[in-house]
Amino acid sequence: MATEYSLTIAGQPYFGSSRERDVQVFYTEPEEGVSIDTGILLLISGFEGDTSANVYKKMRMEFSDRENLVVVQCDYFGYQFMGSQTMKEVHEIMKRLAKELGDMQRGGEPLPEEALTERLQQEESQDDFCELGIFQALDNLRALKGVMEMLACRGADYNVNRIMAYGYSHGAYLALLCNALRPHLFSGILDNSGWVYPVYLYRPRICSGLWSDSSTGQSKKLYVFLGYQGRQWIDDLEVYNLRRLYSQFQNHARILSFHGEDDGLVPLEEKVRFGDGVDNLRLYVIREGDVDEKIFNNTQHGMGSDFLRLFYFVSSIDDMTREEPLDQEGRERMWEGREFASRKYRYLLSEELELTRLAR
Repeated sequence: MATEYSLTIAGQPYFGSSRERDVQVFYTEPEEGVSIDTGILLLISGFEGDTSANVYKKMRMEFSDRENLVVVQCDYFGYQFMGSQTMKEVHEIMKRLAKELGDMQRGGEPLPEEALTERLQQEESQDDFCELGIFQALDNLRALKGVMEMLACRGADYNVNRIMAYGYSHGAYLALLCNALRPHLFSGILDNSGWVYPVYLYRPRICSGLWSDSSTGQSKKLYVFLGYQGRQWIDDLEVYNLRRLYSQFQNHARILSFHGEDDGLVPLEEKVRFGDGVDNLRLYVIREGDVDEKIFNNTQHGMGSDFLRLFYFVSSIDDMTREEPLDQEGRERMWEGREFASRKYRYLLSEELELTRLAR
């Protein structure tokens, strides 16, 4: 069985904040140990997931042994406003709304004509908020760099030609964003339904439920709106758009994107436009005929996919190893500094993953 380790790294404070941040990182190594054939996988969770989720624990352990990988995952900036604790709060609100409807019905009061809605306001601040972009990606890159440095300090050889990232939904967006910030690092990206820009910085996240009374057949929709406050502190959304970032470099990683034709959160047309402008990206559109109730269960956002089976399927058709192995110069470029820009700022990302920005 694979062995799991943990370490703590420093995260960069958001622009304008001086509060130090720690990032918890978990990584697994194969039972047989790390060898020159062992690849590295950066696993990135999205909403309702974090390093403590059972599915991600299973993925870390199983991928290590079955695929001969060091698997890295971290709890990145603002994850606590996205995951299981937030959903517990949402479910508590849903229960209360359902109770209110039940009390109204038992009391003979008329039920409201419209759906019941409530807003969940979380305790975000400029020091600690659901940023949904650049700084979350930086945490993931720092986690990966930290593990790679740990392996190097031990003298453990690994396969630098097979360094991958895998994410679902927002996690897939972050995987693509990591690739844009370090264009010479990754050999492959597995993208399950990633969006092109973080929609919840533009509109609230909507969680829905249904209250129904079996005796009367009456039912009402329940909605909880989560309004992430990042827009208060983020003054340059342009660099959160992958189309903008990918227009500023030539992509070398093999990107395999899977997207449902009926995705209501990330319209297929939007993903097609993004993919058309990126070299080495293959877009697999999951249509009704592709629903096998094993890997894919529907054609909506995420496709009801089995995360493990999807990874094994991809591994069977493309192990994402670089076709041209890195020479010494290529190895040195993996972490080299990077510059990118919006119409408002120039961004300078150092070799040590320190980000600064300058007004244009």
